Amino acid sequence: MYRILLADDDPLMLSGVKQLIDWKKNDCVIAGTAFNGTDALKKIEKLRPDVVICDIAMPGLSGLDVLKKAAAEFPGVVFIMLTNHEDFELAREAMHNRA
Repeated sequence: MYRILLADDDPLMLSGVKQLIDWKKNDCVIAGTAFNGTDALKKIEKLRPDVVICDIAMPGLSGLDVLKKAAAEFPGVVFIMLTNHEDFELAREAMHNRA
């Protein structure tokens, strides 16, 4: 079973992602949630998720910062980045950092 960490500063978005996907059917479990980048990085260290679904722009550490820091320390973690920003450069940078 894959362990998933959800990270987004918008509680509505977190709730939506939790409800949108049938996690059990996809052999996944929500291991935890984080409301900012700093909390996300701490939870990655503590929970060791297989997948992190993360907002690109969050307070504290941005999702991009979390991605960069975690990629060095936890190279096996897969990142899926979310954004509602129209600026594609953020998404391009995330993909450049293996999201």
